[in-house]
Amino acid sequence: MSAASPPPTNPATPATNPHPPGHPHHGKTPAELAALEVEDNALYRGLKSFGARLKSGRLVPSKVMAVVILVVVAGGLWWWFSGQSRKATSHRWAGLQNQLTDAELNAYAAENPDTTVALVARRSRALNLLSVEGTALLRTTDQDTRMKALDNIQTARDEMATLAELFKKDRTLKAACLEDAAIAERALVGVPKPGALLANEDPANSRGSVAKAVEFYNQAAAAIGADTPSGQRFTKEAADLEANAKRILATNSYLYSRVAAGDVLKPETKPTPTPQPTPGGKTPSTKPSPQTPTTKRN
Repeated sequence: MSAASPPPTNPATPATNPHPPGHPHHGKTPAELAALEVEDNALYRGLKSFGARLKSGRLVPSKVMAVVILVVVAGGLWWWFSGQSRKATSHRWAGLQNQLTDAELNAYAAENPDTTVALVARRSRALNLLSVEGTALLRTTDQDTRMKALDNIQTARDEMATLAELFKKDRTLKAACLEDAAIAERALVGVPKPGALLANEDPANSRGSVAKAVEFYNQAAAAIGADTPSGQRFTKEAADLEANAKRILATNSYLYSRVAAGDVLKPETKPTPTPQPTPGGKTPSTKPSPQTPTTKRN
């Protein structure tokens, strides 16, 4: 009797294929299962997808490409509009140089609202009110002209204080406006308010206040930086004013009262000296003596 032969090997037994009947991979050979495991790898799937897109000419997904195009277009538009804005700003600054009169400055500020150029035009107008149409006319004896000059100084002071608030991002121009406001306030110290005779007897009768000028100078120092040279100068101006407040009020009040009374304040001139007689009894002539010609000897 011959020995029993071993049963035939089934390729789909659990020894070679662990998947039970009914599974999609049941009946697969080990080589086929190994190939399926490779296909299930993420790297393989990514490379396969990249190869498919490469063959079709679509390396970048359509949604990503749309986003990229939108970003590029938006960047290009921003660059173009920025260039146009810079050109417009340059034209505004160039045009400001041609505005000289008060009417031109006011019109230019109205034509360029909400711009730094408009604020600078308003400051130029206020400076005209403060100096040319203000302090330069305080010595006149004409009461109407003097009153108009005082009103101009007061208007310039108020405008400078307003502009200082608008120059929030530019500390240099803000400090300059506050300094101008302090100068205007100081020019009004000792000038009596309408209806008051003298300002030195009661500071409340004065159009300007030393304390307010000190406040403007301190604000200017804080705006530009108290440690900067300009800030230190503003701080010193404030301290000097505060230390001499009474004297400044009395002096300004006295000078203004002289002008109001018709006493024109003119620069002092030295009198011409009177020639004194010589010991011989003759009064020397004030005319220059002619030079004696000299003869040339051979």
